[in-house]
Amino acid sequence: MTSKPRLDNFKVDHHETLHTSYKAKMEWWKNETDVEKRRCKVCWLRSHQCYCDVLQQKRSKYEAWDPRPNINVCIYYNPIEIARTANTAHSLEATCPWICSNIVYGDLANETALLDDIEAEYRENRPQTCIMFPSKDAKLLSEWMGARPVAHSDKPIRLVMLDGTFPGASRQAKYLMNCCAVRGIPAPLVKLDLEGDACKSAVAGVMYQPGKDKICTYQAIVMAMEQAKIDPLFCRSLHQDLEDWIGYILRTKVKLGKSKPRNSMKNEMDVTPTAFIAEALSKHKKVPSVSPADKQAQHNSNLHKKVNNG
Repeated sequence: MTSKPRLDNFKVDHHETLHTSYKAKMEWWKNETDVEKRRCKVCWLRSHQCYCDVLQQKRSKYEAWDPRPNINVCIYYNPIEIARTANTAHSLEATCPWICSNIVYGDLANETALLDDIEAEYRENRPQTCIMFPSKDAKLLSEWMGARPVAHSDKPIRLVMLDGTFPGASRQAKYLMNCCAVRGIPAPLVKLDLEGDACKSAVAGVMYQPGKDKICTYQAIVMAMEQAKIDPLFCRSLHQDLEDWIGYILRTKVKLGKSKPRNSMKNEMDVTPTAFIAEALSKHKKVPSVSPADKQAQHNSNLHKKVNNG
């Protein structure tokens, strides 16, 4: 096993703007959940929309699951994702906390601890942690697992899942790759094995799909579990939980949905909503938008009425 020199006199840090935005977002979120109590810390929804009763029922089901899945998932959030009601990954944390952990991009202490683990695993030839990011240098997850030493092949793998928009996730991946390079080790990048390098997003119709291989984090986690040969019934149940979550945020109008796909995706692949999302959207059609001229006319009419009644 060959490795490059470790640059002990060099440190990769975040830009000051990230430190500032990370701190501000965490302070705001603490105020929203612990002080003002406007938002739920677990499901991230507004207090009157809280989904935690359902999440607790699902959690009880998984607590009794036997055998426990032989996998750990570290969700690496971009700060922008924190408190986004349409986020999917945090709902997996709520139902399966014993296999999930999280780090927020900018949390230097926990990022360093993760990188320390990755380096130790590499130098001791016992790889357990991989970073899911579909770059040209990434190995298929199945290939990465197949290359693990036999002595460690039964140990649980840890999937680091980058949660953010693709530009944001790219910055997170680049940060981890630079940190690995400074340590003189390769970044353990992996990707899903997708037929035709494409996959319809489970949230198509709720949010835009930015690219043919760009899917929501929750869906990517469950697909990774399937490709890692985790219990198919467990994975199927998680897929259903995602559908339940999407159905809830549509019924409660947390999200109103996207009536049309982006033009850039029309010729790439079929991104029409799944049947249950299409049905939910048809029941909650958006109110037609009002033109600026009509708004002004309505405003003038209201003023006229006030003058006449005054």
